[in-house]
Amino acid sequence: MPVERLPPAEGVLVNYRTGSVGMTSLVSSATATSTDRGPPSPTVLADLTAAAATDNPDALLALARYLFAHPPPRSAPRGERAAAASRATLLLARAVDGGTRDAAAAYDLSRCYEMGRGVPRRDPDRALHYLTVAADGGYAAARDALGTRLLGTEPRRAVALLTAAADAGHPPAALHLGHATAAGLPGVLAADPAAAAAHYAAASAAGLPAATAALADATASGAGVARDARRAAELYHAAATAGHAPAATALGVCYMTGEGTRRDPSKARRWFRTAAEGGCVVGAYNLGWALSGGAPEADDHRLDGGRDGGGGGRPPSRGDASAAAMWYARAARGGHPPAMTAWAMALLRGIGTPRDDERGVRWLRRAAAAGNSPALGVLARCYHSGRGVERDRERAREMLGLYRAATSAEAKGKGSVGVAS
Repeated sequence: MPVERLPPAEGVLVNYRTGSVGMTSLVSSATATSTDRGPPSPTVLADLTAAAATDNPDALLALARYLFAHPPPRSAPRGERAAAASRATLLLARAVDGGTRDAAAAYDLSRCYEMGRGVPRRDPDRALHYLTVAADGGYAAARDALGTRLLGTEPRRAVALLTAAADAGHPPAALHLGHATAAGLPGVLAADPAAAAAHYAAASAAGLPAATAALADATASGAGVARDARRAAELYHAAATAGHAPAATALGVCYMTGEGTRRDPSKARRWFRTAAEGGCVVGAYNLGWALSGGAPEADDHRLDGGRDGGGGGRPPSRGDASAAAMWYARAARGGHPPAMTAWAMALLRGIGTPRDDERGVRWLRRAAAAGNSPALGVLARCYHSGRGVERDRERAREMLGLYRAATSAEAKGKGSVGVAS
């Protein structure tokens, strides 16, 4: 069944950000709230500017935060908005370099350099410098960010930073520590699924949807906790309703397969759509699969399948076939190898989109280069018949040999040809 599951979260680090502009602390209760984004008060601005004229680091920081909280309207000229951001960032830098004890300010400055906000250009070295300053100052979000960055190069230090941030009550750090614990770090951290699940549960209880989804993955597979399909579906639902797109994909799979809940293809399609619209390429692929009638796109290597794609599923309506092709194309452009193959098959068969053999072969080559073994089988057929490419029987045999070797290796490793996110 080609409906696709997301891989478990172990070893995958979530790049956690809060706030629409990536800042976490530029608005403080002493100056303004995140919802108070009207024009700056002349009186307040004058008072803060006068205080900052003394070069007191905390006064500079207060003015910087006020300016970040009250930017020019979006309708203002780009130059005016850029100048305002530059002024606020300069004040922030003066506050941090001047010795403010507010470690969150250093973290915010690192984000400015990372994003290129209010500075001439992005500067990864300065971003890392100020991130380290913030982490050394005890700011939990900075310790989490630095810890995730160092996992591959300084794992022992990374674990210490993540542990400190998690112990300080920072949910994303608990999630990332869970991922590291689930995978294990040779010589530093033994793989411990039960401990990983405990980290996920702690972050989930603190309201982090990604952690709820990770706990659902563990519950579905029985990794560190008792396997419970119904409970996993409940957790996926909680994460999905909180806006976590990959969890919406997993919930759709539950409804499509009937694992942990009553089978309901209509609900499955709705959750796949939610995931796809949330940017999850696996959700987009699954939605295309569901709309196409649940017919395998590439396991059947025929290039002239009927309106059901040659797989025996229910024939899709013209509108569903067109929508399926659109979602396949979107997921393919998002870099999803199985979707690349599905989109290529739609092009080769002219289902839901005008037939275009050469374009279909190009997508097959991209899918094969990305490791999608079914694409190799279809390419073999194309070379054999001269479909979208110059006929080449020798090349066809080569592709067929690669396909058989890949599927054999996958079968030995997983029991069946697997899927990847």
